[in-house]
Amino acid sequence: MALSSVVITRPVGAGAALARRAGALGAQTLLLPGLSLHAVGDAAASRRALRAAWCDDMVIFSSPAAVRFAAHLDDLRPSARCRVCATGMGTARALHRHGIADVLVPDAVWNSEGLLAHPALADVDGHQISLIGAEGGRGLLLHELRARGVRLRSVNVYQRLPARLDRRHFDALL
Repeated sequence: MALSSVVITRPVGAGAALARRAGALGAQTLLLPGLSLHAVGDAAASRRALRAAWCDDMVIFSSPAAVRFAAHLDDLRPSARCRVCATGMGTARALHRHGIADVLVPDAVWNSEGLLAHPALADVDGHQISLIGAEGGRGLLLHELRARGVRLRSVNVYQRLPARLDRRHFDALL
């Protein structure tokens, strides 16, 4: 097998596992983060919004980072009527680690499209759903759920900022 190079642009702190897997397959890896994830500026407002979200019909976590930052803000305690959803298995595992065992996950494709295709999200007109994540991103869940008649609450528990690249990153590229 020819040696190949793989540049991993996952956010700061999120690319190590992928780099190990690629390295095990013989690839030369370079961690070059495209983003840095940080807590939101107004933690109190995000905490209040997160607590309100647990009373909704459904709460959707967009990523493992969303779970991690939400857990830093407050205990993750959904009400008995609140269905907790994850966009993929990594997010579901993060929720399990925080004591949420019953998590709806896409059947085959682990991303926003996969979750939107799940039968549980087919007839949600009039439902109150919270989307837990960061401002920005693709906005697919936000747009599609609104089109389905959902009363949507966005709860930003972290923010994406540019990564701080230094000389070692550029030296590695050279």
